[in-house]
Amino acid sequence: MLDYNILMLVHPSSGEHTFYKFKDANSIVMTDSVGNEPEGETAKHYVLKKEK
Repeated sequence: MLDYNILMLVHPSSGEHTFYKFKDANSIVMTDSVGNEPEGETAKHYVLKKEK
């Protein structure tokens, strides 16, 4: 866990980093390494929501 609720995942096979930011109790969004969220038409495709 990094600052500002940013989670960094490291893929073991490639060493590639993926960053996620906790939006609320039910969703996270994929971000860049400093926590900037995607913008524009496709932004909604980067949000993961918890199913109820």
